[in-house]
Amino acid sequence: MIATRFLSTFAILLTLGLTSVLLAACGITESASAPLTTKTPSSFQTTLKTSDGLLLLQCSITPNRFGKNMFLVDVQNANTGKPVTNEQAQLFTTMLDMDMGTGVVLLQPDGHGRYSAQGMLPMDGNWDIHIQLLDATDTAVHVAKLKVYTSA
Repeated sequence: MIATRFLSTFAILLTLGLTSVLLAACGITESASAPLTTKTPSSFQTTLKTSDGLLLLQCSITPNRFGKNMFLVDVQNANTGKPVTNEQAQLFTTMLDMDMGTGVVLLQPDGHGRYSAQGMLPMDGNWDIHIQLLDATDTAVHVAKLKVYTSA
């Protein structure tokens, strides 16, 4: 009787074990029915002043991954907080991990202090980003610098 019970238990365990091995070999597991989730890329956001301290910039890079990104720069007078609308804006991207030259993104104004454009970050890693604003009224040049890590 003990031998029969042992053989029955052994047969059940052997069947379950073989079934698990076959399902795993076919790529079918119990989690296969669960929905696949993908990580949503996050954006990079920061606030900084230009090197002369006259302008306050709120910058974002979305999705902050290698490839195509949206660059947004909101520009305000650092003293009054009012939007600055009369600038010509450029963004320069330099990869710090590998010599790839410097990319240029021409930011387009919306007339309300926001400058934006799509541009490429051709690989993941550490990037040096320079934002250059040229005041159309007095030809003053305002520069802000930041470092960004972009993931794959």
